[in-house]
Amino acid sequence: MLQRSAKTVKSTLKWENVSLVNTQLPPLVHFGFHVSLFGTVGATVGIYFAAAVTPGPNLLYVAHTASATSRKSALMAAMGVASGSTTLAGISVLLLGDLLPAQGAAYRLLRLACGLYLSYLGLRILRGLRTTDHSAPDPVAHSGSRVYLRGILTIVTNPKATLFFGALTATVLPLSVPLTTRISAVTALALSAFSWYCLVAIAFSSEPFQRLYRRIVFPIDLLSGCFFLALGLYLAFAP
Repeated sequence: MLQRSAKTVKSTLKWENVSLVNTQLPPLVHFGFHVSLFGTVGATVGIYFAAAVTPGPNLLYVAHTASATSRKSALMAAMGVASGSTTLAGISVLLLGDLLPAQGAAYRLLRLACGLYLSYLGLRILRGLRTTDHSAPDPVAHSGSRVYLRGILTIVTNPKATLFFGALTATVLPLSVPLTTRISAVTALALSAFSWYCLVAIAFSSEPFQRLYRRIVFPIDLLSGCFFLALGLYLAFAP
């Protein structure tokens, strides 16, 4: 009787342990999945943010628009750049993986077209140096739709941005990563882009900065114009 009772207790404990293990495993598996998801999304946003805060055509375009025009135009420029970033990220991460190899005739034609556009943007800024009154923005030259479109073109016509998102995809978000993770990463990247560039637009369009800009408008516009012109010529004609 005692031996039979002991066997019964051991059997009960054995099945209780199995049941306990079986009820605990799924949460651990799901927890591991979430860690992997958040880690991948966090790495994607971190790499993108490190590139976004680095001075370049995107940041310079938003800052220049915010300094020289109204806050509304600055926010439109920010949304244009962020929309372009989201578009490139979505195409690269969700569809193509690696958009364009850094070689071949197609890449050369892309560099030429993008370089010519950025050169035009630089010449346009330099041509505006002849304007003596910077106190009021030009409602035609700085209309919301045009500023927004220029923001998109500023990043889309930069081959380095295309290659950046291609490299980001290849290293952090290859096609082997689950689709839900890649969609989450693109969504988080888009939110980061809109938040960052809108913050830049608001900061640079503030009244104290506007007053400062009106005092140093010539060197800032000269630097911005020369930067875009030099970058465009380099992209168009450098080997």
